[in-house]
Amino acid sequence: MKRLVSIITMLVSLSLASVALAQEAPPKASGSMGFKSDPAPLPANATPLQRCERDVKDLVERIQVDDNGKPFLVAGYLAFFSILVAFSALAALKNRKLEAEMVELRLRLAKLIEGP
Repeated sequence: MKRLVSIITMLVSLSLASVALAQEAPPKASGSMGFKSDPAPLPANATPLQRCERDVKDLVERIQVDDNGKPFLVAGYLAFFSILVAFSALAALKNRKLEAEMVELRLRLAKLIEGP
């Protein structure tokens, strides 16, 4: 039973992870560091506040464009939780067996105490 649960857990984890691995990453756009484009040029006399605003807009755009890691994150969480559920199920099964063995040992101990 333990091996069957382990095998099923591995198969489920692998199938979920393979879905994420099968997806191709989108091609990187040309430009700085693989992002959409370089920041818009500012005039030479731009204030630090204008530069900061431009940089914030650029970062927001980059964050919205770069989302190709989400399938891997989802697959990782699915694999982690499926392993956690399998571990919990195996622990519960083992706990049940130990409780049954404890009941049997208590009965045997009671018989030994009572004597023949």
